[in-house]
Order: sequence, then structure tokens, then C-alpha cells
Amino acid sequence: MALFNRKRREPEPEPESQDAVEEQQAPPEPPEPAAPSMSFTTTTVGRSDPANLSFAVPSAPVPEAPKAPVGPHHADVAAALQRWAKGNSPQALADVLRQGARGQLLLDISASELKIEDGKVQRDSTIAVASRRSDDGRNFLLVFTSNAELRKAHKDGEVVRSMVQPALGALRLATREQYDGVIVDAGSGSASIVIPKDQIVRGLPVEPGANEALKEALATKPEGRLGAVLGVLAETETVFLAVERKGEAVEGQAPAAKDLSVAGVKAPDGRSYAAAFTSPAEVWAWSPKHLAVPVPFPKHARSVLSAPSVEGLLFNPAGPTLAVLKGDLEKVAAAAPAE
Repeated sequence: MALFNRKRREPEPEPESQDAVEEQQAPPEPPEPAAPSMSFTTTTVGRSDPANLSFAVPSAPVPEAPKAPVGPHHADVAAALQRWAKGNSPQALADVLRQGARGQLLLDISASELKIEDGKVQRDSTIAVASRRSDDGRNFLLVFTSNAELRKAHKDGEVVRSMVQPALGALRLATREQYDGVIVDAGSGSASIVIPKDQIVRGLPVEPGANEALKEALATKPEGRLGAVLGVLAETETVFLAVERKGEAVEGQAPAAKDLSVAGVKAPDGRSYAAAFTSPAEVWAWSPKHLAVPVPFPKHARSVLSAPSVEGLLFNPAGPTLAVLKGDLEKVAAAAPAE
């Protein structure tokens, strides 16, 4: 294990260095955004259907994610890393990213010089955040799903310290100029992952956003999920659609509406639901072949309400998910500002 370096700065963390890493395969590059006038159609996608929906019949079973992590332990990201270890695919990479849109992750600050008085870290402390440097000179921020995982990255007997951070903030920290990406759970062998910074930006964009509040509401226990989701939908500005291009792409030219198909989900009883995703990573974790296209949520809600072929709107089909029927969706759309 290489040594951690130290860097002085204010309480906001800035990292340092370590040894070799291997870059992972990334989801396909996203084409240009679809034309705003895109019409609403529904296609059934034969991928893993909603994990928490009663009618779900996954083509490749995906275990339901553990409940919201307690304390400094991100069980959802840890579970996604176990799936990654079984097959290093673009879809598995997107699965790890999407789980990082909520919850907490840990930074390794073991090399810090902390001055603590009355149980509080003083302002003149030196915080050194660990990173790892590859053979080609690239620098990757280290983040961990738990203190147990952090200890695996250290020698036995070493004193380790961690700093709890919002997971999305920790991943976005790795997109700053001094980093080339992130390594999650660096001491876990095949259950560790290297994510280049461009994949973080694409999968969990700052603009138009990754819908942290909606993602958090969807992780609520099933009995309270509908209320939690309806409570944040009024403030939801943008969602993402899974869009499939039918025709050939023309460089520099936006596709025509007739050449685009918006993916939906069909239940075994034949009923169809439109789909909406909180981030591009959610789209690619469900179906890597689709484009992730941002649309204003009120506009999408109204298009769903005007489509007689669907029963309502299904959020994040890869799970945790929720089907909002048209009756509830109509109330949300009515409360949304007019376009």
C-alpha cells in the first residue's frame, strides 16, 4: 500500500495520492439531446423491471436494494459493488453511480493532523484526504461505503479516520480539477470500482441535476413511499426519459420526433406505464442502449395524462420504484406552474 500524502487547506477536503488503478468500461457516449417537441410513445424494454413493484418480472433478477443505510454505511452502493464484481459491464457501473445519488459515503482522512477541543475539530487542524495515483499519473479520490471497507485499504494496526460526506457531494468532489475520478472501496478487490470523472459528470450531472430529493423519497419504505414522492414532485423540475433512436444519427442535426421512441414498462397483465428517471445513471442501469434525455417534469406529466395507452408514471424502473397513477399525477400536474 502506498503512503498517503498530506495537504493543508480549510475544512473543505482536498486530496492527495497513491498507487495503480485500472479504468473500467463506461456507458456509451450520449448523443445530442432530443428535440423538445418529441411525441410520447411507449416501448416495452426487456430489462430488469422494477424491483419493488408487484407486477415486476425481471428478465435478469436483481435483488432489492437494502433499506436506507444507518450511520456511515452505504448499503446500497455496497450491494451495487457486489453486482459489479460479478460482471464489469457499463450497466453495472451505472448501477453503482445511481446509488451514489443519495445517502452518505466516507472520505479517508487518516493522514490528517487534527486538533480537537471539547469534542470539536479546531479550525487550525490539517485535513489530508486520501487519493490514489495511477502509474500514468492520474489521481483518483478514494471514497468508502463504511469504516470497515476503509480499514481494508490500510495495514493492520494503522489508525484510520474517516469523514462522512453526502454521497453525491463526495462523487462530485472527484470531478474537480485535481482529480481524474474516484475509486470506491479501494481495498475490496473485485468489489472495488474505478469511475473516471467524465462518467460521474454524465451519470449524475450538476445541470439539470440528479434529483436527490426524489431519489431519497423513492428509497422510503414502501408503505410511506407514495406520500414521500408526491411531497417532492411539486418541486421536481426535470426528469430523464429513456429514449431509443429509430433512424440513423446525423452529425450536428437533432433527430426528428418520428425517429424517437420513449421507453415505458408493461405489466404482465398488459397495462402500460410511462417511465421517468431521476438521473442518466438510472436510465443506463435499467437499459444501457437507451439515451438519457432531460425533460421538464410538468411537461412529461401532462403528456402522460394525455396518453390513453398508459395507466400512469413509473419512476426509476431499476428500483426502488413507484407507480403514480393518473389520479395522483393529475393533482401534481395541476399544482405545477403553467409552461
